[in-house]
Amino acid sequence: ILSITGNARSTIAGLSSETVEIPSEEVGPFGLVPTTSTTLMMAFGDAIACALVEIMNIDINDFYANHPFGSLSKK
Repeated sequence: ILSITGNARSTIAGLSSETVEIPSEEVGPFGLVPTTSTTLMMAFGDAIACALVEIMNIDINDFYANHPFGSLSKK
């Protein structure tokens, strides 16, 4: 189990076999509203997805098979 968290000492990190820590300080009101952390997690997740496409040699046919009725596959 891989966890991606802002705190390597969190409960989920403790339950994971591997942890990627992406610490951040929120820039929103009072430093509490998730702003920076959500942007970092989205960018990291997108990077993982793009890397897996390359590693797994996913082609447009594979993509279509997983998105058969969506607007993405029609493009």
